[in-house]
Amino acid sequence: MEKIVVIGVGFIGGYLRRGMKNLLGSTLRDNVFGVKGSAAGRAERERTLGFDISVNDAAAVLARENPTIIVLSPPPETVPGLTREILSPYYAACRSAGQPLPDLYSFAPSPSADWLAAQLGSDVHCAKILPNIFDTVCGVDITPIGVNSVSLGSSWPEERLAVLRTVLAPYGETVVLTDPDSLVLLAGKITSHVCCEVCCAIADTAARAGVPVTVNALGSAMCAAQLLFCPDLPTLYPCSDAEVPAPLRSFMIELTRAWFDGLHAFTQSIPLSIPAEQAAHIDALSFALNVFPISLETREQLAQDTKNAATKGGVLERGVEYFYEHVEAPLARAVEETLTGAGADSDFFAWIRAQSEGMSRAAYERSLRLAGRDSGDQQIRLDKSDVSD
Repeated sequence: MEKIVVIGVGFIGGYLRRGMKNLLGSTLRDNVFGVKGSAAGRAERERTLGFDISVNDAAAVLARENPTIIVLSPPPETVPGLTREILSPYYAACRSAGQPLPDLYSFAPSPSADWLAAQLGSDVHCAKILPNIFDTVCGVDITPIGVNSVSLGSSWPEERLAVLRTVLAPYGETVVLTDPDSLVLLAGKITSHVCCEVCCAIADTAARAGVPVTVNALGSAMCAAQLLFCPDLPTLYPCSDAEVPAPLRSFMIELTRAWFDGLHAFTQSIPLSIPAEQAAHIDALSFALNVFPISLETREQLAQDTKNAATKGGVLERGVEYFYEHVEAPLARAVEETLTGAGADSDFFAWIRAQSEGMSRAAYERSLRLAGRDSGDQQIRLDKSDVSD
């Protein structure tokens, strides 16, 4: 039976409960042990998750439980310190005692799996995981369009990789990528997420013009528009542009296509180790996954999704900043022109495509900086510790 120690039981640490149950069945309390960074909310978190949680004693819990899997999901900026101060001594002690080395699942966007393996030893199975953080939206199972991106810091035996896939299976398709590939494809995921800001801005502009339309209706229109150019995607819930004012319907189709084409153009601009077809598939799923909630959730829920997915100074924050810096005002003008019957400027959708590509590049450059990489030399600086999501 696998035994798991979860260091950091915030959003991701709790979200993994479903995956851990998929692996362990109903035995979480006997086989999962959590460690929080503070005592605040510990008892309530323990009741909610169904396993024991202690505070600031990761080294002691590891030594006592000898897990087969360590889940690392604390605030991203703490990962380098925890790796050096807690994990490195623990793995050294395991080697000295002749004990098996636990697999390490890191859910921080940085540092990389290569960095973790360099710190802990090439004999440690290290994985950096960018999970699909949505499994259901308003009661609709959306795992058929979910993607979990995994990069490995060393060679993994197939049986241990199968365990990892079992943990991630409830959240969607798992793809194994190099760490550089994962950062490129993360950019498209970020730009897809910003479709929420796009729809909110359109709804607000339409309201000011006296033509009300809901954010949900715009999200549904984007879902329907994507199916026109990605017809093989599963249809999870009925979607259409029926609730969108007639002048905006063709606008939403062209906008959706331009936005997707821009983020995918960025993906294509960076050499990847995976086939072009697989990269296109991942971009399509990422787009669908991020647009779908816009069709059903309230604005408050959508704002909470962004809060769950982002931290201060992080990659998603950069995407949202880029939208407000470069896109919001011209988008509002184009919506106003469309609603008056003048129609958007003929160059607008080409411009939107370029802005989507530019947003993806800006997000990518932020992720490189946070991962301790340089966009020119692509080398990992292993001594860098000021990382965040």
